Amino acid sequence: MKKITVVMPVYNTEIYLEKSIQSVLSQDIGQENFILIAINDGSTDKSLEILHSYEKKYPNCIKVVNQENQGVGKARNVGIELADSKYISFLDSDDYYEVDFLSKHVKKAEETDADVIISGFRRITSEGKVLRIYSPSSPQRYTKYSTMSSCNRIYRLDFLKRKKILFFENTFVEDTPFCLSIIAQGAEYGFIDYIGYNWLFNPVSFSSTKLKVGNEENTDKAVEMLEIFLDVGAIKLTNSPEFSYFMFKAISHQLLRQGKQASREGFLTQFYKEKKLLENRLPSALKLTSIIKGSKGDEIKVRLVVTTFFSIYKLGLMSLFARIYTKGDKI
Repeated sequence: MKKITVVMPVYNTEIYLEKSIQSVLSQDIGQENFILIAINDGSTDKSLEILHSYEKKYPNCIKVVNQENQGVGKARNVGIELADSKYISFLDSDDYYEVDFLSKHVKKAEETDADVIISGFRRITSEGKVLRIYSPSSPQRYTKYSTMSSCNRIYRLDFLKRKKILFFENTFVEDTPFCLSIIAQGAEYGFIDYIGYNWLFNPVSFSSTKLKVGNEENTDKAVEMLEIFLDVGAIKLTNSPEFSYFMFKAISHQLLRQGKQASREGFLTQFYKEKKLLENRLPSALKLTSIIKGSKGDEIKVRLVVTTFFSIYKLGLMSLFARIYTKGDKI
């Protein structure tokens, strides 16, 4: 049995794929200790050809699965089903590891007996420009919520299988429900103050695509996304101030990042729809105590932004804020 399985969904990433594969092959944990399961999800470029060439050259540590296009959630679930190792990790096919990513995570997992080990990441462009750096330097109760990426971490495989945790399929959001499911199932976490995952900013990937605030269809999608988060976490995490803070943060994050080009009316319509959802299903997310207690462990600048947005709402100034902040009516 290998120590760790790396699951890589692949869809039309021929220009990045070899760098991603090479970053796995060069891991200092040794090729005898890992297997890369690459799931080609109906690529129409040369991705499958590249995968087969590597599988032929490295048959002991690379396995290729070919399937019709079914989405990244399904591809990752295929990897979980096929995995036969102590640990598992997920690598997107346009991202890449530092050479000691697997060894550092496996070592920490074995030292702590944790179910999940989380480290940092580097958000970069294809030209190598660093857009953001994150690392869990001083972990607290909220730290496991700080980044809802499935990739800057490893998992104990038997925990995922015992708890029957899988990725959502046929939806526009996969990582966050998966990560919330793990939290809700009571996983034990360990953290490394280390940056070993390089996350490429790819303008054509879904994670880089913005749902325009104020568009009726996208407003419905935003509310649907929050409903998915609540479906996963509300039962077991209802009394968690961290989950309540996370849910209000999700609203503020989307509106502030993607709502600047909206109309004032569109911005407010989306905010009040999302607020009503929280009032009905998680009213604690609209309480100051949750914002204060739940945010400990989040990045200071993020806490400041969320707290300010919450204060604007509580003071009844959202309409005025939307008039000043949005530009859709002024274009």
